[in-house]
Amino acid sequence: MSEDTKSIEELKLKVSDEVTESEPIQEDSPRLNVAPQGLNPFSDIVIDENLEVLEFIGKGGTGQVYKVRDKTLDKIFAVKLLRKDLIVDTQTVKRFVQEAETAANLSHPNVVSVYGHGEAPDGSPYIIMNYIEGENLAQTLRRLHSLSWLTTVDLFIQICDGLEHAHQQGLIHRDLKPSNVLVSTIGGIEFAHVVDFGIAKVMASRGDTLNTLTVSGEFLGTPMYMSPEQCLGQNVDKRTDIYALGCMMFEALNGAGPFAGATSVEMIAKKMSEDSPRLTAEHIPPPMKMVVACCMARQASDRYSDIASLKEDLKALLVGESPRNAQIKVGVDGNTGGRRMLAAILDYAFITTVTSVTNIFCLIGLALATTGVKTDPGKSILAGVALIIMFVLPPFLSTLYYVAFEKIRGATLAKQLCGLYITDAAGGNLTWTASLLRNTMKFVIIVILPLLGLGGFFAPQAAWGWLTASTFIGLSGYITIRSIIKHRRLPWDVIAGAQVRRR
Repeated sequence: MSEDTKSIEELKLKVSDEVTESEPIQEDSPRLNVAPQGLNPFSDIVIDENLEVLEFIGKGGTGQVYKVRDKTLDKIFAVKLLRKDLIVDTQTVKRFVQEAETAANLSHPNVVSVYGHGEAPDGSPYIIMNYIEGENLAQTLRRLHSLSWLTTVDLFIQICDGLEHAHQQGLIHRDLKPSNVLVSTIGGIEFAHVVDFGIAKVMASRGDTLNTLTVSGEFLGTPMYMSPEQCLGQNVDKRTDIYALGCMMFEALNGAGPFAGATSVEMIAKKMSEDSPRLTAEHIPPPMKMVVACCMARQASDRYSDIASLKEDLKALLVGESPRNAQIKVGVDGNTGGRRMLAAILDYAFITTVTSVTNIFCLIGLALATTGVKTDPGKSILAGVALIIMFVLPPFLSTLYYVAFEKIRGATLAKQLCGLYITDAAGGNLTWTASLLRNTMKFVIIVILPLLGLGGFFAPQAAWGWLTASTFIGLSGYITIRSIIKHRRLPWDVIAGAQVRRR
């Protein structure tokens, strides 16, 4: 049994079909407005003598959230109150208090501010937060189904701003999801606010403060948005939050999250054994798809290294530029190898068929031209032209076919049929120059060099023939193998800065 299989089996013992360790602050529960004639239906809920409970906002796995008024300051706040049945759980109480203490250090427009914490008369701890009028992103997506890519980019730049601030303070959220992002509208402009650092972790640079509150391998988070390393209970860093952001962008653009429909156990198993699904909708620009794919890479090393790099690429999309930091390695997508081989065979068959038909006419012309060459010298010129066409036409048509389709359609007919397309290193369309360079180098490496090697056998001395053949054919093989090992890409893709990806 492999290590991955063992890990999955262990996780099945830890996870039920639905895991909700940390729930959103704002759910779809209907708001219960203050009763008319000044009667307050929540007057019997006592949190603090200075706090008047005005409205029930929502509940999650660890507690309820209320809208309150501070009588002394005459200001509106939100209070998160731990559930009574969880008070006996020392670990939960410690984690709840730790949330207040760590989040209180955050001060940013895109993070819900925490002003303090306390304990209600019945012993329930609570956190006082900034009150945001609006709905969470999960509610927005249920109402609209999906967002335009421009709206998505704008909101997630703001989310990145808030998370970058948290990361700079040494905090990893570890439970990012649409319901933990509140969206408010001021003057027709939407603002995003990250909330609920309930299972946040202090990074190693700040000490392992929060890790002391969890046992090794404890399952924390929401499976849909958890990174593979988080699913395994391994140590996590800021790239775990980046993975969650990718899943959230995927859901916002697609209308459904990655691995939607699977149970929690199935979802976790797929995250650890399969590459993340890719966005396929035609209305989403390829660079946007690339940014999301880079965030959701299965290996943490293949994701953005930090939030700043992701934010830079998102801002580039808004001004029509290609992202610079999203460098998806072809080797990460294990399904492209077979597809590329099939596409290459189909493309070769198509080009061979076309050039064969053309060469038939050239052969007919050559036969006619060579008849009576001695009596008509002009026919020898015609014969030479026919021979040149026969040798030049196939590579010319082949290059024209590849370059034109890669530039105009993003891939050749066969690659499109196999669900592949070609982009530059940043996810945009190849330029004419890059496509011409790519296919010229491909022709040189897989055709010219081997032919030069085989041509050595026509040398006067057999020894020179073997030397020439081994040199040129070996050079072609060396370039190809070295490129695959070092760059996980074929050499002509590396030289042209191109990538072949699934649609």
